[in-house]
Amino acid sequence: MKKLSTRRKRSCKQTVTPDERLYLSPEAIARKLGFHVATVRRMFHNTAGVLRFVSANRLEGKRAYVKLRIPPAVFEKYLEDITARLSAPLTADQHTPRNLVAGSEQ
Repeated sequence: MKKLSTRRKRSCKQTVTPDERLYLSPEAIARKLGFHVATVRRMFHNTAGVLRFVSANRLEGKRAYVKLRIPPAVFEKYLEDITARLSAPLTADQHTPRNLVAGSEQ
């Protein structure tokens, strides 16, 4: 009869440290907003406060891999800015039909 091992098998999953829970990944934000991950990366690529980890060992002619981590405060500030821009009233030239704008006669 085969003896059963009493040792626990190691999990292949990576463990998440408490510090990593303080930051959001582009994948998590994409799921929350319903956007594509590439869109989220473009949105936060040059935003202040976002952590960028660039791979140091890249070959000549190959692109650098960048890992982004976004603090929740930066994410919420970005959402506030976007909603403020979307809820701002339209100016006169934004909602006037083209044929009524001065200088655009047919």
